[in-house]
Formats: sequence, structure tokens, C-alpha cells
Amino acid sequence: MLSWVVFGNLGIHLYFKKKRENVIENLNGINYEMINNIVTHISKKNRFSISYQRKKSDVVFYENNILILPYNATKLFKQYQPSLQYSFSKTEKKIDGISTTIEIESIMQKENKIKLSHQGIGGILNGKMTTELEFTATGINLYEIINNNKYAIQQWL
Repeated sequence: MLSWVVFGNLGIHLYFKKKRENVIENLNGINYEMINNIVTHISKKNRFSISYQRKKSDVVFYENNILILPYNATKLFKQYQPSLQYSFSKTEKKIDGISTTIEIESIMQKENKIKLSHQGIGGILNGKMTTELEFTATGINLYEIINNNKYAIQQWL
């Protein structure tokens, strides 16, 4: 039974690691900026429940898209998880290797944080969701990233 759990988790990890490598390969030819080890908070509210996840992510900014490549950093190694593509348009081309595309309803910025508001992707992830990216590393100029990628951002009060 223990070997089933260990090898199952290893298989999932290797699958999403390969998908992540696929995403990065498919960004060739696109002008993008990647920032590693970002604290990511994903929360969901609906009539019946509230859920919350905190994880580390590598975040890619390009054009009108934000890619979040999450992993669970509390383990002995990075356990990669499904990659997300946030976009301002439903018709935006999905990068090969991305698990889910999400349309951004609004984006706000306050100091070293960016907050994305969006609808759930359906099923058990239905309802209003927010994704908050916390840029704790020094030397990251969020204003420059926002202006270079033409995000229609609001100030978060």
C-alpha cells in the first residue's frame, strides 16, 4: 500500500513536470518574463463553502497572459501541479502543456501583491475565485511588468 502511494505521487509529479517543461518550450519566440518562487494564494467562495490553498509558483508574464506554474514546496522535493493560464480573453490561444485556461475579470495591485479575480472553471471549482500573487523578492519591479504587458490594472485599496 505504501509503495502505491509513493509511486503514484512520483508518477503524478513526473507527469506535471513534463507538462511544465512543455509550457516553457512552447514559449520560445514569445517575449516573456518569468519570476520564480512566488507565494500564491488561491481562494474560492460559493454559497456552501470557502476553500483556500497556499503554494509556491513560478509566474510567467507575457502580452495579456499570466501563466502560473505551481508546485508544492512543503515536500522534500518540488511536487509539480497543473499549470494555469490566466487571460483577459476567452479566445486567447492556449499554450501547449497548460492544464486550464481562466478568464480574468479584474486585476488589482497593492505594493508587492497582484490579485486576480475570476470565475471558477466549473464542477467543484464553481463560484467566485481569487488568485493572489505575493512578490516577496527584492528587485522585482511590478509597475514595469504591468506596463510592459499592458494589463488593465486597478489599485487595490
